[in-house]
Amino acid sequence: MFLFGKGQNKKDLFLLPYQVGDKWGLADTLGNIKVKPQYDEMIDFSIEPRKHGNTPPYSFYYVRKNNEIFFIDAGNNRYFKDYEIVKSQNNERGVFFKKNGKIGIQSPFFEDGKWKLVGDPSSYKYDNIYTYPQTNSLFTFVEINKKEGLMFYNGEIIIPVEYDSISYTKSQDVWEFSAYQLDGSKKITQTKKYTKRIDLPPPPGILKNKNANLLERKEMDALYKESYNLINYKHVYYYRDRIPAIVKDNNSEKFGIVATFKPEKIDFLYDDIFAVEYHVSGEKERYKAYAFKKGNSYGLFDRSENKYLPYPDQYDLIEQKYYTANDINSSAPPYEMPYLVFSKKNKYGADNFNIKLFNMIPFEYDDIIDRNIIIKNKMFGIWDNTPFRMVHIAPKYHSKPKLIKEISLPKGKTFVFEVLNKENKKIWVYRNGLELYKGL
Repeated sequence: MFLFGKGQNKKDLFLLPYQVGDKWGLADTLGNIKVKPQYDEMIDFSIEPRKHGNTPPYSFYYVRKNNEIFFIDAGNNRYFKDYEIVKSQNNERGVFFKKNGKIGIQSPFFEDGKWKLVGDPSSYKYDNIYTYPQTNSLFTFVEINKKEGLMFYNGEIIIPVEYDSISYTKSQDVWEFSAYQLDGSKKITQTKKYTKRIDLPPPPGILKNKNANLLERKEMDALYKESYNLINYKHVYYYRDRIPAIVKDNNSEKFGIVATFKPEKIDFLYDDIFAVEYHVSGEKERYKAYAFKKGNSYGLFDRSENKYLPYPDQYDLIEQKYYTANDINSSAPPYEMPYLVFSKKNKYGADNFNIKLFNMIPFEYDDIIDRNIIIKNKMFGIWDNTPFRMVHIAPKYHSKPKLIKEISLPKGKTFVFEVLNKENKKIWVYRNGLELYKGL
């Protein structure tokens, strides 16, 4: 149903926002316009692609025309005309439904062949709703007659709407709020405390108890050295696990690596041997590999039975890096992920080997950041060859691509990014490199 890296096939599965000049419409992922650009702003959208047979795609779009915000589907049909739709105060893509001058807590849902609003129909009583800054969308302010309350992301009212100001402190997973009543001169007349404990599950692939000492090289004590038959060496090191042991020759100062408890022979061939991280998976430990420096070259070891053998490919440099990942569809906090980049002849890329690097990048770039952001001639793009989420965007943009929409497909995911083009205009780009913009 979907051709990764090629956009979509001839049968349209879903439509994406597409801008021509200053007007917005809809186009397929090959850039063919399906809804004539006629709207002044594309505020937000949700893509639910066709899954099987004649099941329609349940996609919708919030668009603005003049001073009105409309809810339309992929066929440009408008729904919920009896409601006013308003933008969130502090979320550029957030919207709310409004009735009789009051904001409610309902959202669109496609059921039994038509669009409906689900949620509490009696909730239309708020003058304003907006996300509490710096709480990662976990908490929302609600206002009635200039009084504030606080709502959890699932709709639970944590603080009733009867206070003039609310502040918080956070320790671990416990949030402590102070709600204040103020007099006419804005002096505090009453304070009440509220506590909310949040036990969010760890983000996918992240350990609850991260071992911060994984990359710390430690000296093996005499007891272990003796039991491993390494007592004659002054310096024996390890990275978390006692085996493999990194042994430094007493005379040559060269390093060797051993994977057995009582090695018969150690090849002291390397100027240094060190551990690197390259992935985290589920509740398992962080994956690690062992790298070496030999003269002006770097390489990785492959474990074969009880031996660590160097891969044939060698590099000018192996860099251990980390990036901060954040699921834009979740309230979970950001989390750290490790990755590796390699340099050959002053160009950066990534090889796969037998270790699970997942993302292989050609050696064509001046730098690689955030795991898959490629840089060439000071311009940014993305190269991601990860199965079921391939993204190939050429490095031709002034800004680092910013993920604005993650779309789940029957197999894998697809993405829309915001970039700054050569004319310094913010535009959207689909994961296959298609610019969702055309100038007049």
